[in-house]
Amino acid sequence: MHDRVNLFLLKPFHLMNHTKYISNNAKSAVGISDMRSLIETCETLQGSGHAEQAAQLYGDWLSDEQQAHSPLVWFNYGALLQSLGNLTGAMAAYEQCLRLKPGFGQALVNLGLACEKAGLTDNALQHWGQLASQYFHTVDHDLNLVVMALNHIGRVQENLKNYQLAENALTHSLRLMPQQPHVIQHWVHIRQKACRWPVYQALEGVSMHDMLMATSP
Repeated sequence: MHDRVNLFLLKPFHLMNHTKYISNNAKSAVGISDMRSLIETCETLQGSGHAEQAAQLYGDWLSDEQQAHSPLVWFNYGALLQSLGNLTGAMAAYEQCLRLKPGFGQALVNLGLACEKAGLTDNALQHWGQLASQYFHTVDHDLNLVVMALNHIGRVQENLKNYQLAENALTHSLRLMPQQPHVIQHWVHIRQKACRWPVYQALEGVSMHDMLMATSP
């Protein structure tokens, strides 16, 4: 299960798509002139197979109190540590990221995955639940991340045999984003496991044809 979970890990942000998080005025004590250069250098290191050096560079940058204020850098640092198997370091980095930017969706997703892999299932569900609740609390939530959080909740609750809670999470996920064949398949299988008859039940946005196609051999 843990190998499968790794497939859902959100990777470090790439520079070109997230310039709004970058401050060119930030200076570093590690020989890199600004945050943009830091991220570019770390991307290059990762691309050449030197993820550990990239993580070390992020860590050195963040060890300077004047530089330890960027949620993006903390997230990237956490994602690298998590990919390297350092769950304790990754969780600490995500927690600092969230202190600087509460509700940072990507950090909540990955922190939940790190907690799950560390055996802290309740913590994982709590972090994903916090993200899923953004749908009701904020107007600028990221729908894709909300749906991702709900799907993780459904997956873990199914593994725990909490079928009603799993179904609830996936039902909400499908109401927000109906065209998810893999989620439809799990939704139907959960109802089968829970002996909820009829298994195929009307669901807003999901047709009977969609259900049959998602569950056909």
